Amino acid sequence: MVIRKVKGDTYIIETSFQTIPFVRIEGGKIIMIDCGLVEEREGILNLLDSEGLKPAAVLATHAHVDHIGNAAYFQKEFGAKIIMNEVEAAVANSVRGLKTTYSTLSVTDIMKHFGNMVVEADEKFGMHEDHVEVLGAEFGIIASPGHSPGHIAVLTPDNVACIGDALASCDVLGGSRMMYSFAISKDLESKKSLMDIEADKFILSHKGAFDEIRSIIPANIKYFEDSAEEVLNLIDTPVGFEELLDRVIRLKGTKVASLYKYNRMERMTRPLLEYLIDTGRLRCTIIDSRLYYVK
Repeated sequence: MVIRKVKGDTYIIETSFQTIPFVRIEGGKIIMIDCGLVEEREGILNLLDSEGLKPAAVLATHAHVDHIGNAAYFQKEFGAKIIMNEVEAAVANSVRGLKTTYSTLSVTDIMKHFGNMVVEADEKFGMHEDHVEVLGAEFGIIASPGHSPGHIAVLTPDNVACIGDALASCDVLGGSRMMYSFAISKDLESKKSLMDIEADKFILSHKGAFDEIRSIIPANIKYFEDSAEEVLNLIDTPVGFEELLDRVIRLKGTKVASLYKYNRMERMTRPLLEYLIDTGRLRCTIIDSRLYYVK
């Protein structure tokens, strides 16, 4: 785990799992764009402490466990202000909100696996706002929904674009069996719109800092198109979701030995089916009171 300078006062923490941007302000304080997994909290804090830094604010790109997993802790222990757009803040502020994302899990299981995500944002802003001021520093806001309902990219005062999970690096794409997107049709629109961002550097949460992203965007779009086509090719006759999910799991060679893993596979498969329906390649039908997917 290391800290690297990107430009001006914009830096990144490189963990084994992700890249976390931050902006240095006065007095050793930093404004983090996302704050990482709880499992990596100790390493993050030790690294920051070694540089005389402490989190004063977290500006979240979206409410997923690897992006706000430490938000409540930083808020409580350091008085860090948590800033989110109103859509993602509504997801994160209670277990009931998280259930909109983890709909097939019980409240008990959500608390067990994701309870550390629950945080009440100190400041919220609308989805149509294009900038936000955090502790005297102005950040640009670029709406990029799709990966999550209210996902945003953030432009730091140094003109560094923090893309969050709207894009993944080609290395990450190449090593991933499946990737999640809340609404793929919207996600692909957002990915295409990122072509228009003019920034000096770009940071992807998964993973790294780049001089440009225009060469990365087509690979991200192709990844989801190919993933959808793979699922479509598994359907020859009308098939129910459980049978289809089993085919996807076998295709990907994934071992599902826990409710958490099952939920993860389900959450990644359903959006692909919805995308195939949105694009007219698949439809749903009811046969003997059961739902089936049909080409």
